[in-house]
Amino acid sequence: MRTLTLILAAALITAAPVAAQTTALAVGNGARATVRVTAGLTIPAYLRATETVALTQTHKGNGFTEYLATYTVRGNVRWTLDALELPEGVTVLDQNGNWTATPATIGLGDVTNGATIPVRVRVTDAAGTDWQQHLRIDAERAF
Repeated sequence: MRTLTLILAAALITAAPVAAQTTALAVGNGARATVRVTAGLTIPAYLRATETVALTQTHKGNGFTEYLATYTVRGNVRWTLDALELPEGVTVLDQNGNWTATPATIGLGDVTNGATIPVRVRVTDAAGTDWQQHLRIDAERAF
């Protein structure tokens, strides 16, 4: 029974292209007909940013603490690594070397199987104790 099911499934899968290729009609002596089947394939965009080295305190300054994390980005499209949400009292070092408290691009790249991006975060002493839960860093598609 299982073999019969597999044979029927294979027949249904191969029947569609064969039927599409045999719909042309050639009339007359030596007549020829050509059927062209155009097919397209769309590969969906894939992006993934992973925190491969967790935030670690690197410097304690006057009124702030700096942390460093490492993110690995994989994707089949151009990408940017962005700080999307920054809680009150938290800044990130953007790609231009500026500390910013607004959403910013930290790094960018092309198609890759694993680019590592250092992420520097500065937290003031006035920031809430749950700032890490509200910090959101992720990869976005760049056009």
